[in-house]
Amino acid sequence: WDAYMTSYQSYLTDPDLLTVSAVIDASNCSLGGGGYPEIVNATGGVVLDLCGDWAADIDDLGATTVSSVDELQLTQPAAEGTIDVTIAGSAASGWTYDPAANAISFDPPLGEGTTVTVDYAVLSTCE
Repeated sequence: WDAYMTSYQSYLTDPDLLTVSAVIDASNCSLGGGGYPEIVNATGGVVLDLCGDWAADIDDLGATTVSSVDELQLTQPAAEGTIDVTIAGSAASGWTYDPAANAISFDPPLGEGTTVTVDYAVLSTCE
């Protein structure tokens, strides 16, 4: 499980953002793989028992999956001074640009379902 966790984390700008949850055989009602509880516990996820009434716990799974966002990674380097951030169509405040991370940070974090648009000129790499 540790190798999988490391592999999954390599796709994220911040490895601490990884949360793994699992719907597994927690009551040993059938055969299955191992390591799931360990990776779930290591990443703060939720374990639901496949053989139990896990429909009652689906809210916990949803709450773990959807969380606030405090950083957006840009797809290309931005030319500073050209960044325009809007939230739900209105000019946004409370954000900063980190050129080293090529990311925009929000304070306070964005809530669930927030629509954000970021327009910017791409930083020229020509010399």
